[in-house]
Parts: sequence; structure tokens; C-alpha cells
Amino acid sequence: MSAVLPCTIPPFRQSRIEIAHDLSISDLAIWSGLSRNTLLLRIHDVVDPLPAFQMGRKLLVAKSDYLAWRARRSTTAPDPAILPPRRRRRKSRAS
Repeated sequence: MSAVLPCTIPPFRQSRIEIAHDLSISDLAIWSGLSRNTLLLRIHDVVDPLPAFQMGRKLLVAKSDYLAWRARRSTTAPDPAILPPRRRRRKSRAS
């Protein structure tokens, strides 16, 4: 029996991600381990957005910008005075 490799990323795509300076959202999701939705939410964040630029309809993020943003996010907690309060979900009314 052959051993199953732990990496599920195809080798050609993995090498393309390692070489590239600017990554698309889907490639950044693979490289960073975050989901596409999380990255899109962070790009449109009000307090500290993830720096991205658009080429046509494609959003691209520079690796160096992502690493600087991640380092900045991990060292500072968001200011509670700036963030809006979270709305509580209303419990459903079972009849």
C-alpha cells in the first residue's frame, strides 16, 4: 500500500503559491489557512482592513502586506470604543 501524503494541495499549485508575490483570495486562503470568507471579511473590515488591490474583478493581496497585517493584528487588541456592540440573536419563538 502507498502512504497517503498529508498535503492535499497539488504540487504545481503549491510551488506557484510559494513563488508568487501577490496572491489571489483562494491562493491566500490555502497559504494562510484562513477561509475565503474570513479573508473577504478582513479585507472589508472597518477598523484594520487587510490591504488588497483589485485587477479587473480579481482581488489580490501581497504576501508582505498580509504578513505585516497579521503581525499587527496579533500584537494589538481592537479598541472596544471603536467597535460597535455585537447584536444578540433573538431566540426563536416556538409555538
